[in-house]
Amino acid sequence: MKQCTANTPPSTSSSLASVKSFGTKTRSKKDRLVQLLSNPKGARVLSLCKSLDRQKHTVRAAISGLRTAGYLIETYTSSRDGVKVYKITGKPDPEASV
Repeated sequence: MKQCTANTPPSTSSSLASVKSFGTKTRSKKDRLVQLLSNPKGARVLSLCKSLDRQKHTVRAAISGLRTAGYLIETYTSSRDGVKVYKITGKPDPEASV
């Protein structure tokens, strides 16, 4: 617990920051990855790393996990700078998992 000096009131910003409003659902990193890969132009690994705050090998492993889950992910090399671009071209069939 913070001790207050006589001249400064206690700070309540830390306690208010931890309170979440009801009805808001936080999206998982997997959901954000699917959204980023659903872009018609696809996404590069470095932009995915920055957006998801993950390292390259972790992003590539997550993409592999999506493939295992049934997503069709196209990989191609950008003609502009030779960097790999990933793009979702098909989503898993929900009836196939039953």
